[in-house]
Order: sequence, then C-alpha cells, then structure tokens
Amino acid sequence: METVADNSEGPLTWPNASPAGPGAAPGPGAKPLIGMCDAARCLQVTHHPQHRAVWADSAERSRRLLTALPRSQRDARARVQADVDRSLHVVGRHRPGGHARGGVIVPRISADGRARNEQAVRVAMDRLLRGEVPAGGHVDLKTLVAEAGIPRTGFYAKRNRDGTVRRGPYQHLAEEFDRRLQRLREVGMVPDPRDSQIERQRQANDALRERLRRRDAEIAELKAFRQRTLSQLAAQDAELQRLRGQLQAGVRRLRPPEPDPAGPCGWDRRTRQFSPCRRPLLHSVVGTDRFQVTRKTGQPISVRHAAGSLVSRGLTT
Repeated sequence: METVADNSEGPLTWPNASPAGPGAAPGPGAKPLIGMCDAARCLQVTHHPQHRAVWADSAERSRRLLTALPRSQRDARARVQADVDRSLHVVGRHRPGGHARGGVIVPRISADGRARNEQAVRVAMDRLLRGEVPAGGHVDLKTLVAEAGIPRTGFYAKRNRDGTVRRGPYQHLAEEFDRRLQRLREVGMVPDPRDSQIERQRQANDALRERLRRRDAEIAELKAFRQRTLSQLAAQDAELQRLRGQLQAGVRRLRPPEPDPAGPCGWDRRTRQFSPCRRPLLHSVVGTDRFQVTRKTGQPISVRHAAGSLVSRGLTT
C-alpha cells in the first residue's frame, strides 16, 4: 500500500498503485480518489505537491538501478541518470526552504552564508588584482567566481515574471570588481601579464600598419613619377623626330672640294723629306677654266703669268 496524498479527512491510499513510478499506467483496481488527481494521468504531475512521494520513490529506485548497472553500459546509465535528475528536480521544486539546481537540492542561503560568500569573493578579487592569475584564467568575472567557488548567476540581475528586474545577491561585488580593474588600467597597471602582452602586440601591429601605409604612399608616388617620366621622354622623342625631319628637308649637298693646283705637300715617302706647300695667294682670281687677274691697267693675263709674277714678287708661301 502506498500513500499518495493527505487531506483533511486523513490519509488516502491506493490499493493497487503502480510501482513503476511516474508516468506508468495504474493497476487494474486503481481508481482516482475524490478531490485528487491520478499520478499516472495528471497533466500537472511535475507541479502538484501531492506527487512528491511518487517522484521520490522513482528517484530512489532509479538510483539503485544506476549503481547496479556496469560502467560499460554508458547509454543505459545516461538514461537512468536523467531519470534520477528529473525526479530530484521535481521533488526539490516543492520542498519547503529549498530549490533544485541541476538535479541537486540546494537550500536557501542564510545571512551568515552570504557574508561568508562575499568575503570569499573579495579575497579572490584581491588575488586577481595583485596579478595572481591561475593557469588558464583571466582577470575577469568568470575566473573570479571560479576562484571564490560561487555560482555565477548570483552576479547578474534577474527578471521576474511580471517583467521587473531583480538585482543579483552578489551583483554589487561584480560592479566593485569592474571599478577596481578600470582604475588599475587607467594608471597603467595591468594585473594580467597576458593583457600587457596583448597591449604590446597591439602597439606593434599599429606601428606595422603605419609603416605599411607610408610604404604604400611612397610606392604610389614613385609610380606616378615613373609615369610622368615616361610621358616626358615620349614627348621629347617626338620633338626630336620632328626637328630631325625639318633638318633633313632643308639640307642640300655641297660640291666636293677641288684638288690643290700647287700639288701635294707634306711627307714624301720617296725622298723621306717634307715638301713645302707653295700655294699662290690669288685672292682676286675668278673663274674656273681660265683664270684672269685684273690689274690697275685692267688688262687680263693668264694664270701662269699671274702666278709667275706673284712668285717673283714673293707673294707666295
């Protein structure tokens, strides 16, 4: 016989209650009690307080089954563990003075417990701000709550069913941590050495970006100068071609010079001596075939006679 609920008239029992736990069909002799709901058919089975005993018994049986299953049957153990967690969650929801978190019944914290938690948070906060950062952690709220051993949900605000916002029990500690960390950063002190390394890397990246920007600007300027130089060279080449064409159009070929009538002069290979050059100074000789020299008398004379008279006068070299 299993007791399922109680009312003002005393305990009521089901003669053939199903031993399979919540959700199982009742026995053939089971009948819903007057004023109560059937645990096997109730749509609010996880909300009605009168079903605590059924869920508690189911959790106990599932726990015994879990200990009996070998570790090799991982899927079966996972299903049974889920049943245990769900049963404990329903039982803890209706337990006075407590609430369920992840299948574990957590009692409501007292004032002394909250004070101890705040003290643990402040001690962990001091360690982090001094630079004592644990391996794999950072100077942030996540590492703070992990060092203090307090759930992180207490550091954030919560929203009620009516839409109002309720501050978390440790939200003022999170705000204090942010203020202290911001003051340290303003004076140039970074508790986390990785933050200093990140800041140095960021400054190095900024310097490299500035160098790349200047390099790109210089390359663009050189490209523009090269283009201007090529344009100027092309214009000068075109101007030279034009001037060269004009010169060739205005040039006429001259006659080759006539041979010296006095004969060659200079080094004589036969006599191995220098022969003097005797050229007549006939500045007034005109004509080509028959030279004539005009004297004061105006009488024409031949070139030979003119050359002899000039030689006799010493007018030749």
